[in-house]
Amino acid sequence: MNQLQRQSSEKPREKLIRGGVESLSTQELLMVLIGTGIKNKSVRSLAQQLLPIFRSAEGKSLSFQDFRSIRGIGMAKSCLFIAGQELFYRLQQKKAFSFQSPEAVLSQLQDLRFSTREKMVCLYLSARYRLVHKEIIAVGSLNQIIIQPRDIFTPSKGLPIAWVIIAHNHPSGSCEPSQDDIAFTKRVAEAGKLLGIELLDHIVVTEKEHRSLKSMGIL
Repeated sequence: MNQLQRQSSEKPREKLIRGGVESLSTQELLMVLIGTGIKNKSVRSLAQQLLPIFRSAEGKSLSFQDFRSIRGIGMAKSCLFIAGQELFYRLQQKKAFSFQSPEAVLSQLQDLRFSTREKMVCLYLSARYRLVHKEIIAVGSLNQIIIQPRDIFTPSKGLPIAWVIIAHNHPSGSCEPSQDDIAFTKRVAEAGKLLGIELLDHIVVTEKEHRSLKSMGIL
């Protein structure tokens, strides 16, 4: 058997190991995920039936109902596909968000820049990094806000929140975070972990500048 014949007869897993995941077609990727066929239906046949479902999804989340018509794709395999798709979306959204951060959220914070009193705003995001809710949590004096970490998470109750970004302004004109800012950020991050909500960033803004505590390595 020559090399071309050997490669064409390779199973998808063997092909993946030899040539990398990029060498697999979409159908072959599905075959790897399916694993094995069933009686009177090969794994290749199952993959062929799945292809139209994934191609027609066009960014929408697949559900169990989408797979019900395919004999051989039960609840376990449906869970695998649905979880895999959600994981892909989350990682892609996080990647896209990180490229824009902190600039991605600055458009939501313009009202803070010109405030003569310190304000703290929270942006509550879904698992896919979509803005679910925005709220002014506290309004203080020229240089102080009195707030507790629990105040950050109170508005998120009952909402599908996975991430939170906090931001506040420094009317003084210096956007360097104070030691109190840093300590508060760490306390909020720890409190969020207990609730299953991750603190993505704490941004300090002035009229002309901003600082991201995440970019500074504090988070």
